[in-house]
Amino acid sequence: MRYTLTQHIEQGDKLARHIYASDGRILLNAGVPLTVGLISKLHHMGVQAVYLEEEALSDVTVEEVVTEKTRRTTVSQLAESFQYVQSGGDLDIKAINKSVYALMDEILLNSNILLNLTDIRTTDNALYMHSMNVCIMAVLTGTKNGVRPDKAARTCNRGPAA
Repeated sequence: MRYTLTQHIEQGDKLARHIYASDGRILLNAGVPLTVGLISKLHHMGVQAVYLEEEALSDVTVEEVVTEKTRRTTVSQLAESFQYVQSGGDLDIKAINKSVYALMDEILLNSNILLNLTDIRTTDNALYMHSMNVCIMAVLTGTKNGVRPDKAARTCNRGPAA
């Protein structure tokens, strides 16, 4: 698999990873051969780069610090939280805590994996993907500097200092 700018995609290239909307829905499945129309839609959605299947690199796997399922759930939860705040509603703190703890658990289990924050971003999910990546980097930095996971989680849930 290789990470490629969408301007370099050619008709017939196959996606190696799913492309998601901000609500966690799959917009385009991995394995789909890209047509001129799909490539145009990717540009229109603001997708700047994608992972493509590459026969010469088929034996290379990119291990992730956080699973695809956890990323998708977290991005969806972030999108809901942003919408609640924008509409003046209350945040679902339990759901946010669940996402934070799921991220932390996976990060701590996989902290020896080289951090890869190169995600496929669309215009509508770029902020959420960035927010999640900042959380991942903060947890890794904190744990590498001796911050206990339980203390880090309490800090994340409090939000920024007043």
